Amino acid sequence: MKLALVVLVAVAGTTILAAGEFRIDLISMKSNIDLEIRETSGKFKIIDSPWYKEKRKQSIEIRGETFDQWKTYSITFVPKKSGEVFLKVNAPYVKPGEKPKVCAYDNFKVKGAELKNGGFEEKVPAHGWIPGWETKDGLMTGDAPEGKFYMHATNRKAVRQNLNCRENVPVTITFMAKNAVW
Repeated sequence: MKLALVVLVAVAGTTILAAGEFRIDLISMKSNIDLEIRETSGKFKIIDSPWYKEKRKQSIEIRGETFDQWKTYSITFVPKKSGEVFLKVNAPYVKPGEKPKVCAYDNFKVKGAELKNGGFEEKVPAHGWIPGWETKDGLMTGDAPEGKFYMHATNRKAVRQNLNCRENVPVTITFMAKNAVW
């Protein structure tokens, strides 16, 4: 009986520890475009940045639960006018000095706008910048669900790309994510 209880507690603890979080930010403050989240593939936490007051709909944070296995997620938003929307792929914030939360990402696809190098498979030039993603950090090999490469991101080591969007045209971002360690 004691052994069964110990095993049950160990399994329960493992399940609780296995859940993590992805974080995707959609930012359009420079182009002054209000964004509306229309649909998500799961029960996500959506924060529209009330501290920006009249620009609160121009900086939206989307979070969802991740696991130890790759899973596909999607987010659909509608820009209220044409212009650039900054896609920032990262992980939840932690206070300075705390261990960063890490999330792995791959297989980004966008409908309604253009995204470059969504699978992180384009050859990295000698300067080291990952094509399309404004970063040199985080490119990984080994456990990619699509191709050979995928990305690790934290809140301080985000990957990002600008999306050129059209007024009232829905933009759907589909991607895969899972828990990771740096």
